[in-house]
Amino acid sequence: MRFMTIVCILAILLVPLHQALAQTVYVTDSLEITLRSGPGATRKIVKMLPSGSPLTILDQTQSWYRVRTQDGRTGWVLKRYVMQEVPKKRQITILEDKITTLEESQAQAEKTVQQLRSENKELSSALEETKKQLSNVSGDHQALRTKVHSLRSGHELRWFLAGAGVIGFSALIGFIFGRFRSRASSSASRKVRF
Repeated sequence: MRFMTIVCILAILLVPLHQALAQTVYVTDSLEITLRSGPGATRKIVKMLPSGSPLTILDQTQSWYRVRTQDGRTGWVLKRYVMQEVPKKRQITILEDKITTLEESQAQAEKTVQQLRSENKELSSALEETKKQLSNVSGDHQALRTKVHSLRSGHELRWFLAGAGVIGFSALIGFIFGRFRSRASSSASRKVRF
C-alpha cells in the first residue's frame, strides 16, 4: 500500500515535469553586440548595438569591421555578428509598415467606393427621372406635331377653298358681267337701227 502511494505521488510530480520538457522554445532574436574602441575583445565598449542597427563600414581587419553608427559614433565590431542582408526583425517592421499603409489605402478606397456607389445611386435616380421627363416631352412633342399637322392641313384647306372661292366668285362675276354686257351690246345694237 505504501508502495502504491509513493508511485502515485511520483506520477503526480513527474507529469508537470514531463509537460515542461515537452514545451517548444525558440532562440531569441534580440541580440546586442558591442561597439568597441578598437579591434579586440579586450578593448573598451563604446556602445551596445541592438539587432538590426545599420552600420557603415569604414575599415576592416581579418575578423573586425571599423564602422560608423547612424548617430555618428565610430568603433569596431566582430564580422561574424554583422550581415549584409536586412535582418528579419527589421524586414518584419518594414512589412508591418507597408501593411498599415495598405490597410489605410484600402480603408480610403472602400470609403471612395461607398461614395461612388452613393453618387451612382443618385445619378441612376436622376437618369430615371430624366428618362420619364424625356418620355413625357416626347409624347407632348408628338401630340404637338400631330396638332400642327392638322392645323396646317386645315389652314391649307381654308386657303385652298378661299382661293377656289375667289376664282369661282371671279368667274361668276365675269360670267354675269359678260352676260350683262352682251345684253347691253345687243340692246344697243337693236336700238341703233337706221
